[in-house]
Amino acid sequence: MRDIIVLIGPPGAGKGTVAPIIIQKTGVPQLSTGQMLRAAVKAGTTIGKQAQGLMAKGKLVPDEIVARLVKERTEQRDCSRGFILDGFPRTINQAKLLAKILEENNEYVTLAIEIRVPDSVLETRICGRWMHKASGRSYHVTFSPPKSMKLLSNGKPDVKTMKDDKTVIQIQRRARERDSKRESETESESVGGKQERERECERKGERMGNRAIRDYSQKERD
Repeated sequence: MRDIIVLIGPPGAGKGTVAPIIIQKTGVPQLSTGQMLRAAVKAGTTIGKQAQGLMAKGKLVPDEIVARLVKERTEQRDCSRGFILDGFPRTINQAKLLAKILEENNEYVTLAIEIRVPDSVLETRICGRWMHKASGRSYHVTFSPPKSMKLLSNGKPDVKTMKDDKTVIQIQRRARERDSKRESETESESVGGKQERERECERKGERMGNRAIRDYSQKERD
C-alpha cells in the first residue's frame, strides 16, 4: 500500500514549504504538475510536445494530458512507496481522473492536506514572489530575497535587477479559463447529487481514514 498524499491550497498557501517536511517524514517524492510539464517539454516527450504548443499560446493544458503525465510519473521507481501530489487535482474533473488512475491499482488517496491562508496574506506572498525558471527555485523580495536583487534608496527592489515574466498575458488568460471551468463544473452539479456525493465522500473518507491509521500504526510497530 503506497502513501498517496495530496496537498490542496491556492498559490502562495505554502504547499512548497510543507512538502519538504512531509518528504523527510515519509521518504516519498513531491510531484508538481508544473515541474513535470516543463520537464516533459524540455525532454521533447510526446506529452511535452502536445503541451508546449498550448502553453506557448497561454492556453490551459487539458486535464486528460495532465492526468496521463501524472500516471506515467507515478509509475516510476522512486514512487514505489508513494508520492506527494502538489498542484493536482485542482478541479472536480481532475479529481475524478486521479481516482480512476488510482483505482486501476486498487489504491486511493491516503491523506489530503488543505492549507488555508487569508487572501491578504496570499497577496503579500504572491506579489513579492520571484522565480528562477532555470532551476525552479522560488524567492521573495521580503522573506527570501535572491542575492542578485538590489534595493533602491527607498528600500524597494530595483526593477533593473529583475525581469518581468513575458508570459503574463498568457498566465492571466489561463487563470480566467481555469476560473470559468471551475464555475461551470460547480453549476453543473445538482443539489441532490452533490449532497449524495458528500455523504458518500464522508463514508469513504471515514473508511479510508481508519485504514490509513491502521497502516501507519502497523508501520510504527514494525
